[in-house]
Amino acid sequence: MSAAGLPFWELPKTLWIHGECVSINTDFRAGIRVRQMWWDPYFRERGDLFWRYAGQILCGEEAALVWDEDAAVTLLWYLLDGRVPCSVIRRRLSQAASDDQTEAVVPCEEGLSYVWDMPLIAASFLQVYGISLAREELHLWEFDALLAALPDDCALCRTLRARGADLSQIADDTLRAAAAAERIRARVPKDAALHEMCNDLHICTVGEC
Repeated sequence: MSAAGLPFWELPKTLWIHGECVSINTDFRAGIRVRQMWWDPYFRERGDLFWRYAGQILCGEEAALVWDEDAAVTLLWYLLDGRVPCSVIRRRLSQAASDDQTEAVVPCEEGLSYVWDMPLIAASFLQVYGISLAREELHLWEFDALLAALPDDCALCRTLRARGADLSQIADDTLRAAAAAERIRARVPKDAALHEMCNDLHICTVGEC
């Protein structure tokens, strides 16, 4: 009996797409970028463009992924960390397509924005695990497992708690006002502002300013 790998948990480096075993870029940065594209309304209306960019990010510049149900199920299985059976994904995808809610197939972490919160995520990984996300290469599934296991007292979890505070459950007026102020401080900017920030960063890094 082979002792390779962990029981019931492997870190895939290939996906079966369009009848071929395709090597993929498993780094968490690549996976997060594809998730962000899946959630983006711009790409929901431009499926061919999504698949072209997803192929380039995960499989290399020359890759050309084409939409079909089997390829979609395989990609979503990977983006969901292999924790959802393909049969369930296929059923969810069909239902979501009929409801025009395909982005819901890959749920956003509640209250979390990869774009806005990445500095806090990086700080928490460094604080808790001693891992620098600026330098470390982690498989997407490793990153997700570590993110989910961050303790309640880390910087990210404290911010998420403040962002999701239910003010109606706080009876004391002073405490409720403080929680409301903290929730405002911790809120995520609107999508347009986030996109503008990302565009500014891209311009600076490309121009080496």
